[in-house]
Amino acid sequence: MKTTSKLVLGVLALGASASIAQAQTTVYKGYDASNGTGVAVRTNADAASAQFQSALAGTSTESFESFGSGTGAPLSLSFAGSAGALTANLTGAGSVSSSPTNNAFYDRFATDGTKYYEVDSNDFKITFGTPVAAFGFYATDIESDVQLILGLASGGTQTYGFASLFPDVDYSRIFASPTASVNFLGFINTTDLFTSVTFGQGPNSGGDVLGFDQMTIGDARQVVNPPAGAVPEPATWAMMMLGFGVVGFAMRRKAKVNTRVRFA
Repeated sequence: MKTTSKLVLGVLALGASASIAQAQTTVYKGYDASNGTGVAVRTNADAASAQFQSALAGTSTESFESFGSGTGAPLSLSFAGSAGALTANLTGAGSVSSSPTNNAFYDRFATDGTKYYEVDSNDFKITFGTPVAAFGFYATDIESDVQLILGLASGGTQTYGFASLFPDVDYSRIFASPTASVNFLGFINTTDLFTSVTFGQGPNSGGDVLGFDQMTIGDARQVVNPPAGAVPEPATWAMMMLGFGVVGFAMRRKAKVNTRVRFA
């Protein structure tokens, strides 16, 4: 009995390890280069956005349409949450701008309506009033290796560079081919929530001004469809299967002992 109990506890511990493996942030990403026609094609970005939104329910999106052109930081935003409003504060260099929707002749442009937030990626930060489980946005005219640093409720950080997220794009120099491009990025983590997002530059780039639009955030309860990537890693599955096998062997062994005692 004691041996079996210890083994069961061991498997429960392995289950906890599986939960840790699931704590990874799931990233939704889509990139579309400028096609030179003046109208942005958003096939990949929109597909990534749709996948991100399909994992959520009851969220709201900020497209900056209610702000006057030229409105600068700090900018306080409010979003729908599962139990009240979620807030976010935008700080650093940036202001609300306007352009025709999807008009790539503007390089930076609105992806919804006519307004967007134009920011300097060297000095832009979003701080959430309470930790959130989901964060997504569209970006236009990224010309260098912009990096996103996600602050986590655990106290750690996660860094994502556009050069690694979109390896087929030449971010090695400023004013390269991505000018007037459209990107969507979404992040979901229901275990270690996001407290902030800081924009910065990678090692192979200088300053970059980009368009930021259609920002969405959500709390853990608004994540209704767990991301497909949130499953135990193969090594964890192997450990769990081994653990269950050991428990099964112990239970069979115990049954044999009980049988011998019963018919003695």
